[in-house]
Formats: sequence, structure tokens, C-alpha cells
Amino acid sequence: MTTAIVAEDESLLREELVSLLRGAWPELDMAAVCEDGGSALEAISEHRPDVAFLDIRMPGLGGLEVAAAAAEASPATHIVFVTAYNQYAVDAFERGAVDYLLKPVTAKRLAATAGTAEGGAGCRIRRALPPSSNNCARRCRRPRARRRSRGSPRASARRRGSSPSTTSPISRRTTSTPS
Repeated sequence: MTTAIVAEDESLLREELVSLLRGAWPELDMAAVCEDGGSALEAISEHRPDVAFLDIRMPGLGGLEVAAAAAEASPATHIVFVTAYNQYAVDAFERGAVDYLLKPVTAKRLAATAGTAEGGAGCRIRRALPPSSNNCARRCRRPRARRRSRGSPRASARRRGSSPSTTSPISRRTTSTPS
């Protein structure tokens, strides 16, 4: 079973995030819910969760400092930042974040992060987890259907080796002369 901790200093937002997580990822085991960075780091060290949902700005240690320390305390823990500040995104991804959620977090966005979105799209965390702790490994690891654009009629004609003027109605219109 996949385990997680949530660290958010605002109680209403913390309760909302936990509620959204339970709805988006029912099999997730919530190991700890913390209200500051210090207790989040202790929880990460103690429980070694698969995923940590961290606020960026918290009393004491901020989320970025917790993530840096967690890399040593529990290297297998995947970090997801949940914050109202978009200016920390680069720093977050440099610290190894698997996702960066802006508040207010929507159920749809959280579902994409958790990997429960329709068809397994956006399975960011679960792809990173080992197959033994993740019950959607088969669905997430199977090759996706090709969604490549076929391009313009002219590009299609070039791939087939035929002349664009014989295949594209647009080309025919522009190259014909009026009688």
C-alpha cells in the first residue's frame, strides 16, 4: 500500500487536501498529517512514506527545506508541493519534486497527480513508485496509443512519396490557372 504524509500549516486547507486525497486516491494510507515543516521532517524520517505533500511556506522549516532534508532522511519519498506561490516551481523541481500543485487544489488536478484520472493519464506519482507499492503499475506502464498528428496534406504526400499537387485540393486550387 502506498503511504503519504501531508504538511500544511493552515488547518482548513490541510483538511481539504486530506479530503481531496482520500477521494482521488482511496487506497492511499495517510501516515501523518502535519502542521509545520519540523513535524513533517520527523514524520518523513519515521514513516518513510512513498509520497509527501508539502506546503512551501510553513512555520519553522519551509517545504523546500523539508524536501532537501527528506532527500537524505528518506530518499525514496516522492515530493509534491502544494502551494499558492508559483515563483518557487523551479526550485521545487530542482529539489526533485514530482509535481507542483497551486492552491486552491481542484479534485481534477489532484486526481491527475494521483494517477486516478480517466485512462490513467497524468500518472506522475504512481509511475515513479515501484510496482510492488502501486496497484496501477500495469495500466501506467503500458504503451499509450499513438497521438501523433498526421500533419498537413502536403506533409502526408511527402511521406508517401507522391506529389503534393496531385493529392492536396488546396495545392490544386492555387496552381490552376483560370480559363
